[in-house]
Amino acid sequence: MGVRHPAAPGSERGRGTMQASEIRWVYRPPRNRRSPEAGVPVFGVSAADDQGRVDVILADGTRVTAARGDLVAEPM
Repeated sequence: MGVRHPAAPGSERGRGTMQASEIRWVYRPPRNRRSPEAGVPVFGVSAADDQGRVDVILADGTRVTAARGDLVAEPM
């Protein structure tokens, strides 16, 4: 089952679809909030609180509190 996305420039197989298994969620806080955990894949996420913050468990076991926008989908 594919998810519709714009094809990446120069992508030969893109044609606007990306398989769910081809992406992963990664913790990427803004540069003004540098973190040694930036770029680590996400293992689990809690429900958002009233301020839109979530508790995140990273693949290496680290726990961080993040804004929903700090979690981005990246190709594997």
